[in-house]
Formats: sequence, structure tokens, C-alpha cells
Amino acid sequence: MLEVEMVGREHMVRCIHRFISQGRESREKVKPFSQVPGPHSIPIIGSLWKYFPLIGEYEMKRLDEAGRRQYERYGEIVKENLGGTHVVHLFNPDDIQTVFRLEGKFPLRKSHTALAKYRLQCPHLYNDGGLLPTNGPVWGKLRSALQKPLSGLDSVKVFLPVVDEIALEFVQRLGRLRDENGEVPSLLHEISKCALEIIGAVALETRLDCMNACGSSGETEEIIVATMESLEAVMDTELSFPLWHWINTPAYQKLCRAQDFLYRIAERHVERKEKEMKLEVSKRREKNPTLLEAYLMDPQLDRKDIITMVTDMIFAGIDTTSFSLGFILYHLAKWESVQAQAQEEVKEILKHHNSMNTITPSTLAGIPYLKAVMKESMRLVPISIGIGRILPHDTVLSGYLIPAGVVIVTGNQVICNLERYFQNAHEFRPERWLRDAEDYKKVHPFLTLPFGYGPRACIGRRLAEQNLLVLLLRILERFKLKWNHGDLGCMTKLINAPDGPLRISFSN
Repeated sequence: MLEVEMVGREHMVRCIHRFISQGRESREKVKPFSQVPGPHSIPIIGSLWKYFPLIGEYEMKRLDEAGRRQYERYGEIVKENLGGTHVVHLFNPDDIQTVFRLEGKFPLRKSHTALAKYRLQCPHLYNDGGLLPTNGPVWGKLRSALQKPLSGLDSVKVFLPVVDEIALEFVQRLGRLRDENGEVPSLLHEISKCALEIIGAVALETRLDCMNACGSSGETEEIIVATMESLEAVMDTELSFPLWHWINTPAYQKLCRAQDFLYRIAERHVERKEKEMKLEVSKRREKNPTLLEAYLMDPQLDRKDIITMVTDMIFAGIDTTSFSLGFILYHLAKWESVQAQAQEEVKEILKHHNSMNTITPSTLAGIPYLKAVMKESMRLVPISIGIGRILPHDTVLSGYLIPAGVVIVTGNQVICNLERYFQNAHEFRPERWLRDAEDYKKVHPFLTLPFGYGPRACIGRRLAEQNLLVLLLRILERFKLKWNHGDLGCMTKLINAPDGPLRISFSN
């Protein structure tokens, strides 16, 4: 596969000449962008009509299914025109690798554009759009400062004790809430409250008391609602004709209201921490800084940057954690032999590794099978259908010359469920990730990318993985899980969410 390194549409002719110089075979393979297969496009709305009710064949809430059908009909590369934005879907890991190898120091993406508009219209609150929608050197400077306290394993280990404490409280709450069938009503919502409690402890340095035996506070519920509304509004604005550019559509108004609320929550806790730090200067010098302290002491970050980051941690952290944990628990409940092996590993490590029954870094180092369980669940249902990038250079992908500026979406969820890449692809087999197991087979490194790749990979990946493992350890230590219902699928809420209730039975 050849890569075209020259930048800009004006250089397309020179790019093609370069390929001609490589020989007759290369010349015959390179095809123009106009020939990339995909759904029929009409003026103004492009191929968005394919997602309209009644007349369309796809659903915005089922983008994984839309991607699968496009792959089956058009092949490994598919072009869509979504209201004037050209999007190319890639279903070949070699093409995905090519895109990421070209992304450079400041990877570009078109995402959360309505969120960027809202924040840039409020310069008294925000310096920029934040990490999610910002591109270029501004993004690079912000990312560099914000990732330092989260970048290493040692950085996130400091949160283990409080996360374990919350996990134990969560397990106790599950035990209390079970009905006569052992199921926990509104289980996904309970997981969301646990995720928020962890975010509060890590990012806000406070216990929000989300899992109080008497019920969570009204503010806890408001935060969870605001994060869900933000998620829905971002999806509604991102994947529709962009009327919100010109008028305040209902989706854009919902986004603004939800973000206003989350900002006020973040601002209040940052203010509280600032006051505490002024009163405890001497104590602070004697200990390693917490996450919020590290941000507040960094001269590269000002107050607006920090509040924006805390807002985004709340916004992005609750649903990603709750949905991911929900799917892992579902897979464990459905595949009981896998669950039994995971529980054996958990009980062994907790019984013999330390006498205090606490989860330590060495505990997490001794659970390779449970880590494989998490990885296998994210193969079947990753956090999102794929990863978005803006192509920085004219590039050949699957034999087509794709111009710079086109939005690329990698189809990782689709290709990770193909027999071509994974034997018995629809079976839940964590063993496929263990090097000493019979099922192990080395796979293409760009097939599974649940946390993204490169400089724009998820900033909180290490912390997210640690939180999930701690929660899984404590749940499997206490309960046996069972699934007595039909298959659970996923629906697109910008990220992948369960398409039905988590009706898992928990027994002692």
C-alpha cells in the first residue's frame, strides 16, 4: 500500500504523477475520490436521507449496524456525504494504520463542534473549546499540561484506595437492592452513580455520597441527567444537518443548558480546592499533590482550563465507565464458564496476595485473565464504533486517492466482529488475548483500539482501566452473575450503550 505525502488538493496532480512514476501497476490501482463507493448523495443533505425514518435504511441510533451493512454492500472503504461533510469509513486495518501513521504531532478531528461553538461564545468562562473539539497547537499545549498527572501507572495508583473503598460500597448496595430474582432494578443507573462517585473522589477530591443507603441527592441525579443530555445533544448536533450553526435548535439549547450546569458544579469544587490550598500551603509541600492540586499548581494552566477539564471529566467519565462495565458484566453473566475462571483468579489473588484484603498495584498485576475479559468485551462492543480523524494529507487508502480534509471514521467495531480477523468472532473468548493459551493468535495491532490511538488517545485510559478492574474484582468476589434473558445489543448514544435493561441476577 502506497502513501501520498504531499499536502493539499492543489497538489493532487503531482501526487498522481508520483504514483505513475512507481510503475504501470501502481497507476492502474489508484482511483479518484469520486469513485469511492457509498450511498447515493443528493443536493444539500447528501446521504443523510439514508438515515431518515421510513425512507432510509440506516438508523443513527444503530451506527454499528449501519457500518456492518455498508461494509457488506460496498466493501472495505465507504464514502458518505453527511450534509456537506465528506466522511470515509475504513474497514481495513492496514488503511487504519496508514491514517494513524500520518496524523503527526497534532492529530486533527471533527468532533463535538456544537460544544466548541458554545464554549467559544462564552470567553468569560472558557479559553477554548477544551480537549474534545480543539485542534492544532492550542490543543497540543492543553493536552501536554493536562495529561502529566494521568500519564503513568504510578500516577493513577494513588487513587486505588479510594476507588476500592467505593467499589466495596457499591457491592454492598447491589446486595441490598436485589429483588426476588436477584436482579437490581435500574442497574445501569446504579453503575452510573458509582462512576460519578469515583469521578468526584478523583477529580473533585470529594465524596458526593451518590450511593447513600437513603438514596442519592437531587444534585447527583441532576449531574447524571446533565451528562446524558450532553451526550445526546452532541450526537444530535453532530450527526444531523447542522441547522444549529444558524439557529438555536432544541438540541443545541439542551447542550448549552446541560453544559452550564456541569460547569457550575466543576467551578464550585475548584473554588473550594483553591481555598483549601491557601490554608494548607505548608502541608501541601510535604506530600505529593493530588490531581486537582497538580492542575492548580501548573503555570501552563489557568483557572478556566482547569474548570473546563473537570467539566469534561464529569461529562465524559460517567457514561463511558457505566456502559463499559455494563457490557462486561453482561458478557460474564452470559458466558458462565468464562465467569467461573475469572472468579477463580479473583478469589485466588485476593486470598493469597495480601492479608488485609485490599486491592493494591500488585493485585492488579496478578489478574491477566480478568484483563483479557475486559479486552474481549471491548472487542465485541468497544466504547464507540470507531475513531474519527481529519485526513492531514492526500493519501491512498484501499487504492483510492483520498484528499486532505476528508473526515475519516475507522470501523473497528465492525471489523472486530468479522471471522476474517477473529475465529469464532461472535463468541466471548478472553483466552484469545493470553499468549500462553491455545486460542491465542497475534492480531493486527490496529484492529482493537477502544481507547483510541496516538497523541489523541483517551487521556484517562489508565485510570479508566484501573477503575473497571477494581469494580470487577469486588463484584466477582461477592457475586455469581447470571443472565436469563435474550441477547443484549448496543445502540449509539455517541458512544455505545446497552439497547435494553441490564437484567443481571446477582447471587451470593
